[in-house]
Amino acid sequence: MCSSDLSPGLPDSVHKLQQDAGIKLVLGSTEDPDGIGTFVQYRVAFYVAGEADSLTNFFMLVDGYLNFKSRQLARATPFDVHIHPYADVDLNGLSGQMIYTPLQVHEPSAGLPLELFQAQPVQGKRVLSLYFEPEDCNSISTSSS
Repeated sequence: MCSSDLSPGLPDSVHKLQQDAGIKLVLGSTEDPDGIGTFVQYRVAFYVAGEADSLTNFFMLVDGYLNFKSRQLARATPFDVHIHPYADVDLNGLSGQMIYTPLQVHEPSAGLPLELFQAQPVQGKRVLSLYFEPEDCNSISTSSS
């Protein structure tokens, strides 16, 4: 994609996404560095720095991507997106702000559909899922599969 295809001010690389927007993309390798045993290769995680507004900003970025992807695939049946916030993560009103409509924001829960390191690898025809986990009172980590 050439830079003239981008909207002004949008990061045009993963490095600029981290530097300018405080969103870091991490892709796990084939190694289990901590010897956990339940490690899943190629796990994708997004880490969002900042307050609740930063998380909303991240979701608006994801919303733009989902709209782009749904137009690109031009499927008769769009893919469903389920957001499962962890415990005290308040995402009330998020689904009303997002443009992508086959979206369901679930109630916050400590029991997420997948446990830590169980997100499926990015390959084949898998369901795209995002998972959020608070790191401290100012940051939340996200992962997807």
